[in-house]
Order: sequence, then structure tokens, then C-alpha cells
Amino acid sequence: MIVEIKDVQIGDEIVVSMNSRVMFGKAIRRTKKGTLVVSTKMEVIERSYKGYGRTRKWKERTYICAPVEQHNATKYLRNYGDVWVVRREGILMDV
Repeated sequence: MIVEIKDVQIGDEIVVSMNSRVMFGKAIRRTKKGTLVVSTKMEVIERSYKGYGRTRKWKERTYICAPVEQHNATKYLRNYGDVWVVRREGILMDV
């Protein structure tokens, strides 16, 4: 079910598209300003590129769809528009 970020309830498992990537998370709480705090599994991958006589290195964050027990990071969602609610209070939603 597609809802806006303001309609997400605490405990919902959601999918959000962010910068050409998809993030799966569980809504933990809301801040006083209304920002949604979501738990997710994130890995940091170090990448490198060798060219033009030098090597460039950078770190890239990758969000992984994993069970809630394996989540290791929190993300603050402010104005992300529409999100997909996958599960609400143990009931699987019809997509």
C-alpha cells in the first residue's frame, strides 16, 4: 500500500526509494519535529578507481533488505513523499 511519510505508523515495515536505490526498514519512532526514524541494515563498501596516474578511493553506503533482527543502522526520513508499507502490525499488505 502506498502512503505518505506522515501516514506511516510506528512498527510498520516500509520500502523507500532513495537516490536510485531502495531501502527496506522498520519505523521505530517519530521525533518532535515529525521526522520518522527508521531502522535498516547498511553496509559500507570501499571502492577504488585507478586512472590518469592516480588512484581514487571512496566509501559507498549500501542498504540491504534483511530481517529486522539484523538491522544495524538508523535513518531519518523527512520529506520522501510516498513510501510503500509492506507489513503493518504483523499483517502482510496486499501490494
